[in-house]
Amino acid sequence: MLDHSWPGNVRELYSTVVRAFVWSRGGVIEQGAAEKAILRRPEELENGKAALEGPAAKASGEPGLAAREPGPWCYEELRAIEKRFLERALAEAGGNKIKAAKLLGLSGRTFANRLNRK
Repeated sequence: MLDHSWPGNVRELYSTVVRAFVWSRGGVIEQGAAEKAILRRPEELENGKAALEGPAAKASGEPGLAAREPGPWCYEELRAIEKRFLERALAEAGGNKIKAAKLLGLSGRTFANRLNRK
């Protein structure tokens, strides 16, 4: 992670840490998850493939986004990630939705709406 140029600065770092946290088990971000969470620019990759074909795609074991047909699967996957994140916060807050919302920087209402979204 120290060797990455972080062209997106704090926003890119934040997004990478969030991805690594979601991919890690437990409350500690594993080094492997952190490395895999970095989205590389095409020029940083050996074979010149797009960043979405890089380490983050390989971490999931599924084809990269460029290899998939456009469609609603993207929203389904994002929703599944969000739901896991919400449930993890809820578990860490001992089932208290208000505390879970605060852990994620959300209002109680937003947390509840997102948790109950279908």
